[in-house]
Formats: sequence, structure tokens, C-alpha cells
Amino acid sequence: IRRAGPLSEAERLDLQRHPVIGEQETARMGGDRAVQLLVRWHHEWWSGAGYPDALRGEQIPLGARILRVADAYAALTDARPFRPAGTESEARKHLTLWAGLEFDPQVVRAFLSLRDMTELRSFTRAASVVETALERIVDPPREEIAPVVAQPSVNPWDHAS
Repeated sequence: IRRAGPLSEAERLDLQRHPVIGEQETARMGGDRAVQLLVRWHHEWWSGAGYPDALRGEQIPLGARILRVADAYAALTDARPFRPAGTESEARKHLTLWAGLEFDPQVVRAFLSLRDMTELRSFTRAASVVETALERIVDPPREEIAPVVAQPSVNPWDHAS
């Protein structure tokens, strides 16, 4: 959803379904099951407050925890209709602030220790391109979408600065 303004409840629920839709599309395209699950779980939170399955800590595969950090960095540093792109410094501050709640703290430390920010930006841009492509996939009928199990009680994007 790329428009300015707060999300309606229906839009928020649609947004929370995109990892499952992405998993289904990855399966439809013949993607490996491990990749399907990384797509499904890339919005799980270290604390268990993520979606769609409310996994927590090391229940979340390492690859999905890495994608979570890269996806968040890309989202924070890309312009959106409702806000300008954040700076690298702001994104780093956000990742540090939410390490241990939204993000695996070890993954955040490793991510922030990268010295070649050009390579990092290239990687996170790829995450952003994949995210945009998933948003453009036509939604399957609702009965084919697994229900959202958990809803975050805290919106980290309200605290990014």
C-alpha cells in the first residue's frame, strides 16, 4: 500500500497477509520450500509480536531474521508516499533501538558492522524490489490466505527518527 495517510483496518490486515501471499507465489513459481518459508517469516519479530505466525527468537530461521533487518533498512531508507527517505544514520538508529524487540540483536550488530555501505545498499535495494513485486501480485481469494495469527502491539515505524 503506497499512499499517504493512515491505514484502515482492512488495509492493515491485507498488508499483514503479504508474507503468506509471497510464500504461495514462491511455491507456485517452483521455489524451494526453505525459500518459501523465508518469504513467509520475513515479518516475524524477535519478541514474537510479528506476523503471520508469531514466531519468536530462534524459532525464526536465521535467513528470515537477516531478511527482516535488510527489509527494514530498505524500507527506512526508501522514500514512501507518506514520508521522505530516511538517512542511513536514522535507519541505523532505528535498527539499534529495536534490536531485541523487532530484530535479532546479533543480526543487527553484524548488519551494522558492514563497512561497504554501497554493497549494503545494493542488497537492501534488492529486498525493496522483491517487496514491491510482491505488492503487485494480484491477491488470491481470501479463503486461500492463511489467517494472520498475531498483530504487533507496537508499531516501530511510529518511532523511527
